[in-house]
Amino acid sequence: MNNIKTRIFFLVIPVCILLYGCSSRGLNVLYKTKEKISMQVIGCTEIDVKGGRYSMITALYQDTVAALFKENGFDDIVYCDMEIDFERPDIDEIKNIISDKKLDGLIISNIRFPNIQSALIYSNLFTQAVEVGLKLFDKDGKLKLSLIYKTTQGNVYYINPSQEKVEVDGMKGAIKGMCNKLNSLR
Repeated sequence: MNNIKTRIFFLVIPVCILLYGCSSRGLNVLYKTKEKISMQVIGCTEIDVKGGRYSMITALYQDTVAALFKENGFDDIVYCDMEIDFERPDIDEIKNIISDKKLDGLIISNIRFPNIQSALIYSNLFTQAVEVGLKLFDKDGKLKLSLIYKTTQGNVYYINPSQEKVEVDGMKGAIKGMCNKLNSLR
């Protein structure tokens, strides 16, 4: 009887660790301030789309972003109908948007569609992939948090998902990571 319990233990624990690791592996925090953050009303700009694939990501993003933030405990998200370059954001433009919309902070975002190398053993599991990046700026235009979520590292698909599903999963991973990091800085 004791042998069966031992076998079950050594089977269940690695599976649990593997599944937990999949959910957190895709998130890479590039920068996180050490200061406390107290933001109530946060703005979110249009998503900056990078890559060679056609996508309905802008409409998908508008429909998904507020619901995802609300699901993770942030109720006051204001969608701003403008796009800011993710790689080289204009700090003056960010300050103006925050001031005009009476926000405490602004999130800019981008989505990339990386080319997946066919050298993967099970390359058919990862034919669709996205990388979602989020940056949070305060009223003074200072970067407070920057992260990227990669679906190739954070999601496991057993059948080829639709591009839309991968995009939504990338947004969910990035926004959940942003909310967790914001909650830890409060």
